[in-house]
Amino acid sequence: MAVIELRPCTFCGGEAEMEMDEAGLHLVRCQECAMATPPEYRPDQAVADWNAMWDGALKPCPFCGEDAIAAYDSRGLPCVMCRRCACRTAPCIGEPSPEANLKAARAAWNRRACDA
Repeated sequence: MAVIELRPCTFCGGEAEMEMDEAGLHLVRCQECAMATPPEYRPDQAVADWNAMWDGALKPCPFCGEDAIAAYDSRGLPCVMCRRCACRTAPCIGEPSPEANLKAARAAWNRRACDA
């Protein structure tokens, strides 16, 4: 079996672990803050969703100047949010894959963020 590399949580830096929900779907969840990916049928897709939160540079928050993170909201929808003031993009759901939706959320954030 291949070793699965999970990056630390983009929100708190905590350790992430693969889990299976009650429906038998796979997700990755931070063991510190409970940030999680949306459930997926394939475990490799859940890992890709989790690790995709790290991909791509984000501009600082246009309101407070704090760093932003790509993450999933409480409904499991991809968005970008400020670490300090909780400013966030609307969830991006129009793309064919979770990675593409996170990429769209990053692009939306960077279009509206100031260059601090």
